[in-house]
Amino acid sequence: MEGARRLLDLLRIHGLLNGVKLGILLALYHIDGYVTFTDLQRALDLPKSSLHEFLDDMSRVGLVEYRRAVTDLGVRAVVKITDKGREVVKQYVDLVKGAAL
Repeated sequence: MEGARRLLDLLRIHGLLNGVKLGILLALYHIDGYVTFTDLQRALDLPKSSLHEFLDDMSRVGLVEYRRAVTDLGVRAVVKITDKGREVVKQYVDLVKGAAL
């Protein structure tokens, strides 16, 4: 029971009780470097407006870096997980593993 409470506290503190935001963070954890907004949106099959809102929220709390950048295709919105976001994923995985024992 304590493990579940700690897991929910972690998700709540970082604004990840919405499963979609958690899924975005987990996906970005497995991507090395930046990914374009368009590629992420296509991979996750989310409406553009929803993904933009989620990324803005996650950027405000420091889980992702979300900005415009010059790419080979011109100026594009790009996103990558931050060190803080990586640490949150590691804590999440540890808590999930502990809860499964």
